[in-house]
Amino acid sequence: EPTVAYTLGESMAILKALSGRTDSALIFTLSAFLGLRPSETCGLRWENVADDTLWVRGSVVRGHPDETKTPASVRQLPLIEPVKSLMAGWREECANPVDGWLFPNPSGDVRNMDSFLKHNVAPVVRAAGLPWYGLYAGRRACATNLVSLTGSVSAAYQVLGNSLAVVMAKYIKPSKEQGLAGLRLLEAAATNGGK
Repeated sequence: EPTVAYTLGESMAILKALSGRTDSALIFTLSAFLGLRPSETCGLRWENVADDTLWVRGSVVRGHPDETKTPASVRQLPLIEPVKSLMAGWREECANPVDGWLFPNPSGDVRNMDSFLKHNVAPVVRAAGLPWYGLYAGRRACATNLVSLTGSVSAAYQVLGNSLAVVMAKYIKPSKEQGLAGLRLLEAAATNGGK
C-alpha cells in the first residue's frame, strides 16, 4: 500500500493543532523535522539532550529499551526550530531534569507511544480537520522536505540514519512539481545549447 508523507504545510498545521500540549507537539516535530523513528523518540533520555544537540543512541520497541535499529542509526542531530523551542519548553515543564526518559509514563517508566498517539495526538489532529497518518509520515516528510529544499538525497540520508538505498526507496516521496521544475531547467539548458 502506498505510504504518505506530510507536506511542509501539513506539518506546520499539525504542529499548530498540537500547540496545546508541549509533549504532543515535540513528539510530532521529532519525526517531522528531525526524522526520528517512533521507537527512537520513545527511547530518548534527557542525557541525550545537551548544547542544542540531540544524540540518538537507543530505542524502545513494545516497551523494551534496546539499541538503535542499526549501527548507522546512532547519530547526532542539531536541535533546529521548532524542535529546539519545544524541547526547552518540555524540559521546563518537567522541572528541568538531567536524566531519565524524555517521555515517561505517569509512573516514570517508558511511555507506550502507540497509546499516547492514539489518545493524545490523533484525535486533536483530526479534530482540527487535518490528516493523521502517524509518525512515519512525519519521518517521510522530513526526508522529502530535506531533498526538496537542498536538492540532495544526501541531506535525507545523513539525517535519517538509514542506508542511502532505503532512504531513496522508502522515505523520499516523489513530487510532480519538482519533476516539472526539473524539466523546465532541462529545457532552459537545452535552449542555451547545453551551457
